[in-house]
Amino acid sequence: MTGGREKIWAISRDLYVVLGRDGRYRDTNPAWQSELGYEDSELVGLDFEQLVHPDDLDRARDAVSQMVDGEVVEDLELRLRAKDGNYRWFAWTCVPDRDVVYGMGRDTQRRRDIDEQQRHAQKLEALGRLTGGIAHDFNNILGGIGGAIEVVAERLDSGRTDGTRRLLDAASGAVKRAAGLTHRLLAYARQQALSLSDVDANGLVRELNLLLRPLIGEQVTLDLRMHEGLWRTLSDASQLESAVLNLAINARDAMPTGGRLTIQTRNVSDTDIGRGRRDYVVIAVTDTGTGMSSSVVEKAFDPFFTTKAIGQGTGLGLSMVDGFARQTGGRAIIESTPGRGSTVSLWLPRHVGENAATHAHVDAAMVRGRGQRVLLVEDEEMLRAIAREVLEEAGYQVRDCADGQEALRLIDAGPPPDLLVTDIGLPGMDGHQLALAVRESLRTLPVLFVTGYAWDAFADSPTLPEGTAMLSKPFSVHALIDAVADLLGATRA
Repeated sequence: MTGGREKIWAISRDLYVVLGRDGRYRDTNPAWQSELGYEDSELVGLDFEQLVHPDDLDRARDAVSQMVDGEVVEDLELRLRAKDGNYRWFAWTCVPDRDVVYGMGRDTQRRRDIDEQQRHAQKLEALGRLTGGIAHDFNNILGGIGGAIEVVAERLDSGRTDGTRRLLDAASGAVKRAAGLTHRLLAYARQQALSLSDVDANGLVRELNLLLRPLIGEQVTLDLRMHEGLWRTLSDASQLESAVLNLAINARDAMPTGGRLTIQTRNVSDTDIGRGRRDYVVIAVTDTGTGMSSSVVEKAFDPFFTTKAIGQGTGLGLSMVDGFARQTGGRAIIESTPGRGSTVSLWLPRHVGENAATHAHVDAAMVRGRGQRVLLVEDEEMLRAIAREVLEEAGYQVRDCADGQEALRLIDAGPPPDLLVTDIGLPGMDGHQLALAVRESLRTLPVLFVTGYAWDAFADSPTLPEGTAMLSKPFSVHALIDAVADLLGATRA
């Protein structure tokens, strides 16, 4: 070794090593002692695998095979165990030369630590934007509700009723906006309660046709291109409908001077996106509007990110669409060119099996029961009291309690209920566990699950059990009555 090389060998902070073809250390430079704590005498004769992290051994062995074949190995990142037992990352360049291998390892742990700190800072920044956006929107909503209630209370105290209907309608509208906001957040977090079923995407889009045309305005031309022979998809029809509406409204807003909005469906084999043997039903919404830059596309699915003016959108529409698609087992993809428009495609998993009923809009007509017995289980006292009153006024006999164990005692005491309405997030035994326990003796008992987010209770199954339905909080009085009537087969008034 020449004098210059000896100096580099001695002073470099990079690890230098000479390995025999048998994989054992023959010589190491002083950096092994300063960086990892090993003296040269502790390493010579040691098998290189003894210091490599177990998770990195396969890659290390593959590299050895390459060098045996005479190939140079570059940028091979491996974790080596220091003398204190901790592992550190090094990027290796190794060159085979007859019966030995010369290797140089550059410390990448510092870079990884800096990258991790940056990622953590970015996560905190994103969390700050998320919580700030939530606080802003909910403060506006709560201000509207609180103000309406305060004014109504003052007028009632003074014996006045003028304008109360308008104020209550305003408060009700604010509640609906709050519900929409929480549903979008849950969709982004993939924690919304989905009622997965066989869905005809072509039929769903066609049903939206009449609703979309007044929404998009006269300046926008609507073009539906439905693929004949479209596969069925396993999805939540109502959430899919909301996702398509969100995309259509975004497309409209991207065409302030008018343009063409195209909704197209097609079948796509999984080989087109390289994710194994899966088939997808694709719903693509295309506009001829302003388009998005690549930097905007990268952030488009982030919560509360929006290019719209303040007050013209929450920035949750696209994040909800993406979260919903991923929760069903698919995903959303954006393709856009500035000045030429955008296409947002929903990739939804194909449903293989017998076709079920087609999707239909909920009929909002009032329904009444015929004295059927309903067991209501809800731990939130005010919500339970309101739900009981509503159901009793609709013609049902209601018994209620706050937890699963009390529900089982009521059933044992008889008479058996005709329907179980249960919150999923109960203390102790959750609503799904309660339904399973009840159905051991009442096998065909219809069950209406009520939930705000607890879809994890059904993590073992992608679809709801037969004879059950899901109602998401907050829900309207009519939605509760409708869901109960549908499960019991009640006739409409």
